[in-house]
Amino acid sequence: IKCALEDLLNVYFPTEERMAALVRARTVFDHDNTHRHNEELMVHAVVGGLFVKLAFAVKTRASVEEVRRLCELLELVICRADLHAIEDCFGDVGREALPILTTVLQMPFQSSDYSIPEEEIRVVPSKVDYEREKTFQRKGWSASEELKMATQSVCSVLSKYSLLNGASHCMAIEPRLVPSLILVMDVSHGMTNKARYSALAVLSNLAQNGGSDTRVILASHPSLMESVAKMALPYEALIST
Repeated sequence: IKCALEDLLNVYFPTEERMAALVRARTVFDHDNTHRHNEELMVHAVVGGLFVKLAFAVKTRASVEEVRRLCELLELVICRADLHAIEDCFGDVGREALPILTTVLQMPFQSSDYSIPEEEIRVVPSKVDYEREKTFQRKGWSASEELKMATQSVCSVLSKYSLLNGASHCMAIEPRLVPSLILVMDVSHGMTNKARYSALAVLSNLAQNGGSDTRVILASHPSLMESVAKMALPYEALIST
C-alpha cells in the first residue's frame, strides 16, 4: 500500500506517467478486504493523497479519463471500508474535500452561459430558469461516458458520507452541493441510473439524519421534489422534455 501511494503521489509529469500510476494503483486498491481498506483510510492516508491528485487534475484541466480514474479509486477505497473508518477519514480530509467533489458533480453540466445556482429561492420559474434547465439537459445528455462515470463514483462516495454522524449539516450547507445532486438525480439530465439513485440516497440520508436546520435547507430547493417525482415516472418525464 505504501509503495503504491508513494508511486501515485510522487508522479505529476509527464501525463503518461500519471496515468500509468493510476492504473497501477487500481491493481492495489481494487479488492474486497474490508480490513485492508480500513488501513488504507486510517493508517496510510490514501484518501487524502487521492484528493490532492483530484484537485490537481481539476485545477490543471487534466483529461476526463484522469478525473474518472481518480474518482473510481476514491470509490474503491472509501465505499468498501467500514463506516467507523470512513467517519475518521471524513473528519480528517473528507469535510475539506466536499468542494472538489461538488466541482466534479458540476462538470457534466458546465456551460459558459449559465452557472449552477448556489441557492434556488424562486417559486415561479423565470425565463432564465427555463433556458438554464434546457442547457443543463443538453449538456447532461451530451456529456462523455467518462464524465458520467466520474459523477457516478462521486455520488457513491457522498452516499457513504451522508450516513455519518455529524456530516449532514456540513454537506447541506456546502455551496452548490445540493443543487448539483438534484441535477444528477433528475432523470431528464442523462446521468447513469446508479448516479441518480446514489444522489437520491444522499439527499434522503441528509433529510433523515440531519436536524431541522438541515431539512429547512433542503426544503429551500423547489426543484428537489420535482426531481424526486421524476424518479418515480422516468419515461413520462423524458417524453415531456
